[in-house]
Amino acid sequence: MSFHKHNAKVSGHQNECRACKKWRINDSFNPLRTVDQLNESSIITRERRLLLREPEILQSIKEREGRGLKSIVWERFGRRCFYCEKPLTLKEVELDHTRPLAYLWPIDEYATCLCAEHNNHKKDKFPVDFYTLAQLRHLSRITGLSLHDLQARAVCEPQLLRIRKDIGGFANKCDPRAFNAIARKVREIRPDVDLWVELLDANRIVYERTRKAAAERPASTVPADVEIDAILEALEE
Repeated sequence: MSFHKHNAKVSGHQNECRACKKWRINDSFNPLRTVDQLNESSIITRERRLLLREPEILQSIKEREGRGLKSIVWERFGRRCFYCEKPLTLKEVELDHTRPLAYLWPIDEYATCLCAEHNNHKKDKFPVDFYTLAQLRHLSRITGLSLHDLQARAVCEPQLLRIRKDIGGFANKCDPRAFNAIARKVREIRPDVDLWVELLDANRIVYERTRKAAAERPASTVPADVEIDAILEALEE
């Protein structure tokens, strides 16, 4: 339990324990990330949220419930961070996808209420890799997700099917670096699915263009994400 899971390692875990990873590695090297790296991460996150139709999901919830998802989840979790139980104002709430966006799980009513610190720590981890068994059982009672679902390391199959049904169209709409990140995450969980191979089979021209663009360094200017972030924030509340 002291070591995070890491599928690429022979041991199946990180080389460093959680404490060393946080205090000696992440805190030392994260500030050294280049503008290019921060830009690329921002683009990939934004693209995933748009491609999984999160603005539409949030709007649908707001129209159905008469208030935003953030308010709903904040009340459901007793106005506290689920992980540390610190009381939170609505402005302090950060909605966690519960099952990670990186593996194609869009935001929905199963979201978790976290403080900024613990939302940042969880990032793209599956619930089973972040919470204790007792916490998972409690999270299951609050969200309505089964313990089996919370313990699974799985790609969202409906979203994956949507991508695979029109892979050429998806690649055309998607930022190439985001496509590459999605393909990598899918293959991590589903080794039998290689989105790059499927794109090549479907459309060689789009494949070659996307491959080339994905290999290029991102522009050094930070993209104008403010508009989409503001829209999502408004819909959440």
